[in-house]
Parts: sequence; structure tokens; C-alpha cells
Amino acid sequence: MSNHYRRIALILVFYGVTLVSSVGAAVPVSMTLGYDTDTLTDGIQNSHPHNLSSASSSNIHGTAGESDEVCKFCHTPHGGTAKGPLWNRGDPIGPNGDGTFPLYTGAAELKAIPEAQYNATVAADASLYPNGSSRLCLSCHDGVTAVGEVIVGGTLAALTMSAYGTIDLSSSHPISFVFNAAVEAALPPSFSRPSATDPVALDALERMQCTTCHDPHIDTNDGVYTLPMWRAYGSGATEAADYDNTCLSCHMTTPGAGVH
Repeated sequence: MSNHYRRIALILVFYGVTLVSSVGAAVPVSMTLGYDTDTLTDGIQNSHPHNLSSASSSNIHGTAGESDEVCKFCHTPHGGTAKGPLWNRGDPIGPNGDGTFPLYTGAAELKAIPEAQYNATVAADASLYPNGSSRLCLSCHDGVTAVGEVIVGGTLAALTMSAYGTIDLSSSHPISFVFNAAVEAALPPSFSRPSATDPVALDALERMQCTTCHDPHIDTNDGVYTLPMWRAYGSGATEAADYDNTCLSCHMTTPGAGVH
């Protein structure tokens, strides 16, 4: 690959321009996280929820005079933290004010399996739970941490997370637990790990994370298809099938099917 095309590829990756979903279905360009202010030509601005710039038309975004940089709200090429890819955000404050988060009130099976690393002791240690990409997501979605403040750049915009975007881990699907072969063997037979061909995927340390089901750079919720940033987009003939396929990657049945 020439340097010219290598630079283009890096730009596309950095801006989250992904035109193929994890299961190979074509993804409309309008769903990707990009930079589009050409309102005279196409009549829209990029409305992706993670485009927080002043040029965005998303529900939460900076106002005129605040930052028009798209990627900088999460990423920076220099001076960020190694906790994520070129990560430009600090640790989440969390609902307890000290970086800790509650565990899901269910999941009794997981809490009883030491290998899963999902129990009250872990939840009390802000360095262990949540972890990985989920902790990065919660640097905005905890409903407490300032959305517009970053490591490099200071306060880019005066933004507050909506109640709709705030995640309560005590009532959400459990995350940041190890789901390796030992955990699978200890769980009831109604649970299984996702295979290599499933539309969802564990992280590199075999942990279930927010990114197992969601892709932060692709907004599949276009008003017709309502599942948000869904990795299994196009895995079935309908939205309901995509929802079921996601659940069935780990469950033998679809718990809460139809409740998004």
C-alpha cells in the first residue's frame, strides 16, 4: 500500500468511516460517524449521536463557537491516555462519585463463578469494574462525568448527558465479566459463548463489553431501524431478527425479546 493510500486508510479509520458491519451487511453512509456540513447539497448535517461537534445536528452537540472537531471529543493523536485508542477522556466519575459502579442486580450465576471476575469485591474496585471499552463508554454515559471535557483541549463544549443516554448498570445487561471456557462450563446449559461467526464478539480478553453488541461509530437507529449502533445490523431479514440473533449468540432463548 502506497503512503498516499495508507494515509487515506488511517483517516477513514480515525473518522469511523465503516461501510460494512461486523456481519457483512452494507451500512448506509448516513449511519457512519463522519463530518458533513454540506447542507446546501444534501440538506443534512451528520446526526450521529457521537458527533458532539458544533457542526452536528444530533440531539446533544456543541453550539456555535464551541468545537467543530468531531473525533476530539473521544480521541486525540497526541497526549491522551493509553486506556483506549488515542483516548482523550478521563475516567468516569460514576453514580457513587468515586469511579465505582453497581453490579447488575440479577446475574446470580455470574457472581458465584470466580473465573467470571464479576462480584461485589470487583465492583468495589474502580480499576477492575467496569473495565475495557465499557469504562470508556461510561466516561460519557454515567450521567455524571462532563461530556464536553477532554484531556487534550479542555472544555470543548458545555454538554450534559440526557437521562435517555445515562446507563444504570444495576438494571442493565451485565458487562465487563470474563466469559471464557471455564465460565461457560460453570453456567447452566442455557448459556454459551458466541462463536467466531456470531454477530457479537467478546473483547481480546474474552470479556463481555458494551462493544460486544454495539459499535460506537455506526448509528443504525435511523428512525425506521431503531436498534442503536447495533453490531448485528443486517444479520437477519428484519430488525426483530437482528435483535434475536444478538441474544441467541449467548442465550438459548431471547430474554426480553422486543424490549430494546
